[in-house]
Formats: sequence, C-alpha cells, structure tokens
Amino acid sequence: LSDAAPSTSGNRGIDACGSLRIARSVFALSLSTLKKGGNLVIKVFQSEDVNDFLKNLRKMFLLAKTFKPKSSRNESREIFFVGIKFKSSNKKNT
Repeated sequence: LSDAAPSTSGNRGIDACGSLRIARSVFALSLSTLKKGGNLVIKVFQSEDVNDFLKNLRKMFLLAKTFKPKSSRNESREIFFVGIKFKSSNKKNT
C-alpha cells in the first residue's frame, strides 16, 4: 500500500508527473517483493499518462483498476490504482 505523494507545487502537470514517478518506483519495487497472489494499492494524481501505467499493472495482476474513495473531495485529482492477485515476475515467488 502506497499513499506517497510528492511535495505539491500547485502546478497540476508538475505534481502529476511527480506522483507518477513515485508510483512507478513503488510498482518496480513491488515486482521484486510481492508474492504470487499479492495485492497492490498506489495513490497517484490523475493525468493523461496514468492510462499507460494502468496498462502495465494489467500485465502483472489478474485484475487492475482505478478507484476514487468516496471520502476523497470531488475536486481532488488523487485516485488509487488497485492491483489484485499478482501474477508473478520472472523471479521465483513462493
């Protein structure tokens, strides 16, 4: 579970880019630490680039989707990526 976010600047583009950079790092770490069948949740700020990130999650998890909690303000650009049942990477996951 990653609720990490960059220090925000107020510029949506810059903030979204920083958020996606963190999300990619968390995803890369998860590939080497998650066991087969594990789950992943990552917060990210919405941007045009998040669709490509979701495609990568879909390759590695049985189910991958976005989720916006009801508790999140409507104007907030934060969403969560949820990966369910990690398929396993090339390394052995037991």
